[in-house]
Amino acid sequence: MMMRLNMRLFLMLLLSGVFLVIAGTDAQAEPTPAEQRLALSKELHRIKPVKPQIDRAIDRMAAQIPDPAEQKSFAASIRRALNYKGIEETSMKAMADIFTLEELQAMVAYYSKPEAISAAEKMPEYQKALGEEMTKMLDRAMMELRTGRAAD
Repeated sequence: MMMRLNMRLFLMLLLSGVFLVIAGTDAQAEPTPAEQRLALSKELHRIKPVKPQIDRAIDRMAAQIPDPAEQKSFAASIRRALNYKGIEETSMKAMADIFTLEELQAMVAYYSKPEAISAAEKMPEYQKALGEEMTKMLDRAMMELRTGRAAD
C-alpha cells in the first residue's frame, strides 16, 4: 500500500515536472520582439538586398567620369574597397533597432508584392528622369543668379 502511494506520488511529480519543462520550453521558444524585428529585417534584406542598391549608386557616380575606361576602373576600385557583407549586417541590425515590428512587417509585406518589385526595378529610371529635369532647373536658376536674368 505504501509502495503504491509512493509510486503514485512519484508519477505525479514526474508528470508535473514534464509539464513544467514543456511549458518552459514553449515560453523559451517564443522569440523576443527584438529577435522578431531582426528576423523581419533579415527577410527584408533577402527580398531587397543592399548590394544591388550600392552597386547602382557606384555606377551613377562612375557615370560622372567622362572616360569610360576610368569609369570602369573607378567602379571596380570602389567595389573592392567595400565590405558588402559588413554593410548588409550593419543594415539589418540598424533596421531591427530603428523600425518597429509593425513597420518591418509592413515593409516585408509591401516589398514581397510583384508590383513593388517591379516599381523598385523602375526606380533608377525614374530617378534619372527626375534628376535630369532638376539639373536643368538648377542650371537655369544658377544662370539667373549669376547674370541677373532668366536663361533662354
